[in-house]
Amino acid sequence: MGRKDCGSNTNGIHMMVDYWTELVGSWPNIKMRWHYSMFIKEDYGQNSLQWSGAVFMFHTNSHTFNVNISGVVQTGVLAAGVLDLPFGNGPSVYHTPGCSTSFGNFSASGVIGESQSVGGPSMYECGNPRNINPFDAAIDYKLSNVRNYWRVYLWCAITGKTWNVSPDNGNGSIKVTGLNPESSYKITTKVVDRNGTVQYTGGVYASFTTPADQLKIAFNQGGRVKVARVYYNHNGTIKKVKKVYRNINGSVKKGVNYG
Repeated sequence: MGRKDCGSNTNGIHMMVDYWTELVGSWPNIKMRWHYSMFIKEDYGQNSLQWSGAVFMFHTNSHTFNVNISGVVQTGVLAAGVLDLPFGNGPSVYHTPGCSTSFGNFSASGVIGESQSVGGPSMYECGNPRNINPFDAAIDYKLSNVRNYWRVYLWCAITGKTWNVSPDNGNGSIKVTGLNPESSYKITTKVVDRNGTVQYTGGVYASFTTPADQLKIAFNQGGRVKVARVYYNHNGTIKKVKKVYRNINGSVKKGVNYG
């Protein structure tokens, strides 16, 4: 809890405001909530203050109160309330609501500044690569969101390629497409705020290598080993040979691409 001494135009008399703040709600309805209360204290025996129907303002909130004190004294709470201010798009917000009162020959005012942050996610990562094909693969992603504020997309640390996901505000699975055969991928999350600015990059990756899309063989040409991709003619249409099998001592085994 904070306390603001707003002073006054009268020596020895102080308007005091106690306050504390919190975040409430989830995106897009996050608010910075202010809890406040006001009292008045006098420092000297000659101080005196009396008024009925005085008005205390906290930002746009208005409160009516009565005061009747003299001497070295402190009132109880004369006015109290709650004020919600917008959070905005960024991960933190800073507000400076004003407070004031004025009655008779007495007046006091002040400004209170306070910040609040939505806080970062505790988990943002990728894993469990599976169903790995030459041009696509399935992976899981995780995002422990806070107030539905953060969003996530996937990013490959090797190629720089990105993928949008749905949902983008929590956990999910996705088939990443547009991959290349016989290529390595290291995919994790990028966490962005509601301005679209990247704030966090995941440290746990889904790492895998895509298989070949076509059979490759090696042959000797003039004493030099060269590699060729293998095709076949299927009813007049040239197609790729995907795999080859061979018999080794009566056991059929899948061949391995050269290289």
